[in-house]
Amino acid sequence: MFSLQSTSKSVTSALIGIAIDKGYIPSVNEPISTYFPQILDSGSEYKSQITIWNLLTHTTGLNASDTANWSEWLASDNWVDYVLERPATSRPGTVFSYFTGNTHLLSAILQQATGKTAYEFGKEYLFDPLNMDSVQCSTDPQGISDGGNGFAMNVYDMAKLGELYLNNGNWNGEQIISEQWINDSTTLQFDRSSGSADYGYQW
Repeated sequence: MFSLQSTSKSVTSALIGIAIDKGYIPSVNEPISTYFPQILDSGSEYKSQITIWNLLTHTTGLNASDTANWSEWLASDNWVDYVLERPATSRPGTVFSYFTGNTHLLSAILQQATGKTAYEFGKEYLFDPLNMDSVQCSTDPQGISDGGNGFAMNVYDMAKLGELYLNNGNWNGEQIISEQWINDSTTLQFDRSSGSADYGYQW
C-alpha cells in the first residue's frame, strides 16, 4: 500500500469527470458558488467568478499555495472554510498557484453533488468496476475525502488507473470515463509560463 500524495489529485480529477459524464455536475464552467453560496456574501467580484475549471487548473485567483499555506491549512478546523476565506487577489484564470486546497474543494463539490464522499463515489463508478480493491482515502475533520493528498492503493491498482487512461477511459469494453475527459485532463489547459511543467485537469 502506498500513499499517492499529490497523485491523489489525478484520481479526484477522474471522479469529477465521471460526475460530469453522469450529469451530477453540469460542466467545468459551473461557478463554485453553486456549492458554496457563502462566497457571494464576501463582496469579492473575483470569488464569484471562480469555476470548477479554475479549481481543476489551480487558477482560482485565491492568495494561497502549498508553499505558503500547507501547514496552516492542514491544521485548520475546517479545510473547506479555510480555502474559501482566502483573499482573492487576481482574476480567476489568469494566475497559476498550486494549492491542494483547490482539489479539496473539488472533493467537497463531488460530495454535495452526488451525496457520496469522493471515496464512496469512486468505489461505485471507478474502483469496483476496475477491481481496485486496495483503495483507501483519508478525510478532513468534517469527513470529506482528502482528494488532494489522501488516496492510497497498491501498485497493481495504480497500474489499472494508468491503463484506463492509456485506453482512453475504456476498460474491457466499458467506457468508465469519457474519452473527451481523458483528453481534456491530459491536455495543456493553462500555460503557467514558469516552473517545471504546465497543467491539465489536476495532471
